[in-house]
Amino acid sequence: MRNAALILFVTVLLLPAASANAREETAVEKAHAVAHLRMLAREALDKLDADPLAQRLRSLGRVRDELDRCRDRALVAIFHPVDRKTLAPNSKAAQALQKIVDRRVAVVRTLWDQAEAVVLPQSAEIGQRLRLLGRLFDDLKRRGDDAPKLRAAAGPLPLFWYMRSVGIRDYHRSAAEVLTQHYDGWVIGVYNEARSAECPARAREQIRYVNRYRQMLGQSVRVRAAGALKTGMDEAAIVKLLDTATIIQRLPLHALRIDSRLRAAAQSHAQTMKAGGFFSHMTPTSVPASTGRSPADRINAAGYKAQTSTEILSAGGASAAATVLMWQRARAQHQILLASGADVGAGHAGRFDVFVIASGDGGPQAVQQDLKPRRGS
Repeated sequence: MRNAALILFVTVLLLPAASANAREETAVEKAHAVAHLRMLAREALDKLDADPLAQRLRSLGRVRDELDRCRDRALVAIFHPVDRKTLAPNSKAAQALQKIVDRRVAVVRTLWDQAEAVVLPQSAEIGQRLRLLGRLFDDLKRRGDDAPKLRAAAGPLPLFWYMRSVGIRDYHRSAAEVLTQHYDGWVIGVYNEARSAECPARAREQIRYVNRYRQMLGQSVRVRAAGALKTGMDEAAIVKLLDTATIIQRLPLHALRIDSRLRAAAQSHAQTMKAGGFFSHMTPTSVPASTGRSPADRINAAGYKAQTSTEILSAGGASAAATVLMWQRARAQHQILLASGADVGAGHAGRFDVFVIASGDGGPQAVQQDLKPRRGS
């Protein structure tokens, strides 16, 4: 009965804000309403703190904290500035840096792939409590009170009110992260699947591997170095330098959409390299090139209006997975896989792979279908 009374009380409080013809609250009425809403939010939080499912969600949040720390360590190693004049590409120090990158990415993958999830049964009260708490926060915000201490105590829990289960990949910190996951799920599971006939199996697999990798690391970053990486450094010195670097810019990554024009540009260059017997982004003048000699030429010839574009190549990858792994172990290509971009095209001919990432006049920027399973659905 008490829960029903609380929900009824909240509904009554929401009505004045929802009615277009309602008069404005007086300052006294507003203060009383805010005080009552704060009290109800505090009571809802106390009930959640006593709920074993909420306690398990908070424990999962600590795993997310560790995942974020490990992501940052990996991203610093991937994006730390390197000057070829001070760090020779094939030196022992460069090889040690790549080993550090590989180890740090492997730690992230271990956390990302853990199977444990908190199941939220449809019959459990936690979904109603989380929903109620979110509505209380929304109504407080409409009355000009963001309730920062209460929100900090709740953390991201209200975001999970509709979910059947929450794993580390679903443990979001903000509504923006929820939207990113919905968008990525729609791109990978619907948009790209509808265009799978445009790509041969190898190209589809490469795009799938890259999109999963972008989801796992989540961000592209810019790093301010504390000092220069040098050829004479041993691994311990490199780790010390990486651990004193600072991330100064973060850019969330999104799943790449298959674009038929970029696909055509990539495929044409793969075929040209095979026919001409060369391996380069630029087609030699001695080789016929109907779609242009540079990556930009090929993208333009395919009809894609690019604002930004990058192209990476491979020769001799045994499989799609092996090729993507080769790119992850080459510093410049690794950074491109995690660069800002919206659309992708992949091509393969003979032993040559071409992978193009671009932003421009591609597909829709917003989710067209919500694929997230909801409680009670």
